[in-house]
Amino acid sequence: MRSTPLTLGNIEVLKSVLPRIDFFAPMTPDQFSRLLPFVLGQEFNAGETVFSQGDAGAAFYVVFEGSVRLKVKTGWFSGAKEIA
Repeated sequence: MRSTPLTLGNIEVLKSVLPRIDFFAPMTPDQFSRLLPFVLGQEFNAGETVFSQGDAGAAFYVVFEGSVRLKVKTGWFSGAKEIA
């Protein structure tokens, strides 16, 4: 993982994209303005683990570019099942 600064262009894209995500949809423009200073850019290499099942929730991720695979382990002896 590598932290990357948000550019003015990225911030403008976030202002237009975030309201289309159900979690952020109820927010007012003023609330978005107060949220944006806390948004951090992060880049991950292909195949790199972003978080693991059971990790404490410390962040909310929005995929800005690329894709992710989400796997869930359903039992002690079962393999991980890809769900997204």
